[in-house]
Amino acid sequence: MTLPFYTQMCVFYLFSFAAVYAILRFIPAAPVIAEQWGKKLLIKAFPPVSDNEHYKFSILRALFGLILLLRATNIQLLLLPEERLGLIGLFSALDIIASFMLMVGLFTQVALAFSIFVMWQVGESVLGTSTLGNDIAAILSVLLLLTSAGKYLSVDALIIKRWNVSPAVLLYTKAPPDKITIALAKFAALFSYWLVCVYSLSMHINEPAWTTGIAGPLLLSNNFMSQWHAGFEAIFVSHNLATLIAKYTLWLMMAWYATILPFTLLGGLWRKYVIVWALMFFSLSMFVLNLGSLGEIEFVLWAAIFWPSLGVSSKPKLLLFYDDKCNMCDKTVQVLTYLDVFNRIRLMPVSKSADQLLKYNISNEEALTDLYGVNEETGKTFGGYDLYCKLAIHLVLLWPVSPLLWLGRLFGTGAGIYRIIAVRRRELFGVCTLARPKVNHDIQSTPVNRPSRLSIAVVAHVMLLGTIYFFSIPAPYIGITGSSSAGTSAAHFYGIAPINVFNKTDLRMSENWFTLTDVESNTLLPYFNENGERLPYHKSDRVYFGYTLRFRRGEIDSTDCAFDRQQVSIDYLTRTWLIRSSTHHQPRQFTYTQYYQPIADNGSLLENLYTPGKRVVRCTQTYEVSIQ
Repeated sequence: MTLPFYTQMCVFYLFSFAAVYAILRFIPAAPVIAEQWGKKLLIKAFPPVSDNEHYKFSILRALFGLILLLRATNIQLLLLPEERLGLIGLFSALDIIASFMLMVGLFTQVALAFSIFVMWQVGESVLGTSTLGNDIAAILSVLLLLTSAGKYLSVDALIIKRWNVSPAVLLYTKAPPDKITIALAKFAALFSYWLVCVYSLSMHINEPAWTTGIAGPLLLSNNFMSQWHAGFEAIFVSHNLATLIAKYTLWLMMAWYATILPFTLLGGLWRKYVIVWALMFFSLSMFVLNLGSLGEIEFVLWAAIFWPSLGVSSKPKLLLFYDDKCNMCDKTVQVLTYLDVFNRIRLMPVSKSADQLLKYNISNEEALTDLYGVNEETGKTFGGYDLYCKLAIHLVLLWPVSPLLWLGRLFGTGAGIYRIIAVRRRELFGVCTLARPKVNHDIQSTPVNRPSRLSIAVVAHVMLLGTIYFFSIPAPYIGITGSSSAGTSAAHFYGIAPINVFNKTDLRMSENWFTLTDVESNTLLPYFNENGERLPYHKSDRVYFGYTLRFRRGEIDSTDCAFDRQQVSIDYLTRTWLIRSSTHHQPRQFTYTQYYQPIADNGSLLENLYTPGKRVVRCTQTYEVSIQ
């Protein structure tokens, strides 16, 4: 993206936002209408699942930050030394810093704003890593901004509490986001995602590979796009029905694109269809297709919008009976109350719960030996190690340790270790003379429980720019070419961007590829193997989107050796590997081998017959690279 056009986008963005805010400021009916719309959304589209839903966004913020941090780190690790000292290295470092800040919740609002307005607009262009994943990340980031995701379970929370800093200093509201604000934020995110899908649908309707369905089997058997291409190819060759299913699935995918938003607003089974199909699609993106971090980010976005009551509803509560005179028990319970951010536990100190112990047939001696938990609705009792396994499922923040506890139960070691500690806990850890304070995550009632004008303005602005974008979407099948301007492009700040993925170009990227081999050691450089499959260096999106993807796209329809045309890229990729070699100061010879394999015959695919093309070696070239 050129800076002059970026400047035009910023100017349009700022002036249009100011206009929206002015309308909300000077027309009293405007925010009232927004609030009424938010209340309607709570009925079917986004029913509240917890009074403490803001903690959910904090958990997802940390996970989102981790995903971005891993991506940014993989890019940084494969930069050349001279790149680290220039603009590329600067943006790469800033990306790592912003991702880390997001993960730990340090100046979160600033980190999110930097990513939205700078990193994913200018920085990714400098790095050569612009991708759909960034756009979906921007959609998610706006949602996290509106829900104050950095205010809880974060370094920001410690700053506010320890140093008595006003939340406004860190760009947070004083109170947690109310249910209407959360519903409006979810709507803005889903609206943005739907627009991205509608643009894609508009392009696919005009593309024969999609209207005939053959893009389905071609995509799954694509050696560049699919991790399991060989297995899918074998299935399609052997079973015509599998080819037909892949084609029908693609048509269903197109229907899902169009119905994401309207079906969610309808609620009920329609809403469930949107959620379930999305989870299947995201699983395909994450585990089958090679799409960078897109699948992981989409999962986090969907969790932010549609997370059900699982793990976050305060009902049913788990009654937790504990020896309030035992030092270790008191410490354990103190930690559990801190982790119980959704108020799913009710504390029952043994010294004050004699009647309840009798009701659930737990003797006083048992309660003083083990921790006990009781499901408030069913009356089911859990004791000892079984209770810890139950807590690991009951409390969201303990989910990461549940596999370890399950293994302890499977091999019998967990219960044994627990029993050794339980029978000696008082002599090992002493008696508690004064109970420690327990954390209470109940929301304090506030006199004002309604969306702020700024939150409504952001949501309204998303809808305004999204609507402008919607009317600029091309519709080639009816002769509309679409248009692009600073006005339509300003929606990109909110992740609303034109995409055209899995098209005829993407499908044919499997036809041309290369391997690079170190002659002296006969080592295959980790980019592609002889089958065209991606190797470990593709963990760097700079290698993927900046170089190898451009090679594959650029050589579609070529009929000769691409070495001379692509020598700059080949030299860069070679040096990226060579700089990590212990003998990189010595001149080294490498072999470039180019392969060609046409995609399966389209005519046969129309008849559900998959006929793979024959692979040939197009050329071989020896070249030398040295690093001074």
